[in-house]
Amino acid sequence: MELPSYFNDMLTKIRPSQDLLDMCVGAHTELRETLVNDSELKDIVVTTFLQGSYRRSTLIRPVNGSKADVDVVLVTSLDPINWTPAQVQEHFCQVLSKDSRYRGNYRRQGRSIGISLEKISLDLVITAAPSGTLKDVLKSEVFGSEFSVEAHPEWKIVKGPSFPDGEWKSEPLLIPDRDAGRWEQTDPISHIEWTHDKNRKTDGHYVNVVKALKWWWTWESSGRKGLPKGYLTECLVGLHCPDGLESVAEGVTLVLEGIRDAYAYNVHQGTTPFIADVGIPSNNVFQRVPPDCFREFYDSVKACATKARAAFDDPDQASSARGWIGIFGNVFPPSNNAPASKTFQKPSQPAEPRKARFA
Repeated sequence: MELPSYFNDMLTKIRPSQDLLDMCVGAHTELRETLVNDSELKDIVVTTFLQGSYRRSTLIRPVNGSKADVDVVLVTSLDPINWTPAQVQEHFCQVLSKDSRYRGNYRRQGRSIGISLEKISLDLVITAAPSGTLKDVLKSEVFGSEFSVEAHPEWKIVKGPSFPDGEWKSEPLLIPDRDAGRWEQTDPISHIEWTHDKNRKTDGHYVNVVKALKWWWTWESSGRKGLPKGYLTECLVGLHCPDGLESVAEGVTLVLEGIRDAYAYNVHQGTTPFIADVGIPSNNVFQRVPPDCFREFYDSVKACATKARAAFDDPDQASSARGWIGIFGNVFPPSNNAPASKTFQKPSQPAEPRKARFA
């Protein structure tokens, strides 16, 4: 069964609390203001915006001592020819070191600078080389920092006077990859646009399907290293989530079955599939997932797909709920008050009228 109220209850439990979301807002706002107002950066900072699961409304409640992740993109006018990725990171680490809130709390990562706060992990992603048109878009109100998918379901970048040809077309930014020693293309704007569009085409169910399956996989993969994590799970959900969904239960079932059916050959051949990046289709987001780790992920999906189909097709409310609990655990509400069966039970004796009661 679809059990929409049960899934709504579960989604309430796995979403970040309002207090945590307020902390996210405070953390990213402080970081962005620090960077934009820094005297050393005033000539190179264009603007900032949010990306990642926080912006796309696919963030789930942190578990096992983890923190809520918020990705902050810093758009700069740095010249990639004159700045190496290592130099870019060093420059911005020095800026962060001047602030007591960040001093000693940041670390260099391959393509970003990670900042660890009490309950929040900020990823500072430095980018460069935006065109004049892209600068106008990013600095405009239409690309406001709080335009998350759930809070602003109708958001889109529309045609306007800022676009010379009368139509917006996404453009990649350049991101410094310290490990590779070169600048590479990234297009988070396309991913944000795509997620808004997909959520509209699924009647708002898409982001909830993502959250449900990210929650399932977080617990299913707990403690096992090298397996695909949240973002990669989201990429596969997006690829295999059909339009026109009528419920989260339907979306979960069809996505799991889609993944199972699409990659059986890869598992048989001992390979990891090519999963194209929404923004840069030539990039394989699963490039760093070893074949044995993908097989482990696939085997879990295959087993879960069978459970999901059984729970979805089950006409009995109580046993269907037990089936979904077998997938999502105790965050899925049990059907304690549901009848064990919808089969009519013949009374053992005639009904007798009771005496009226008055207040």
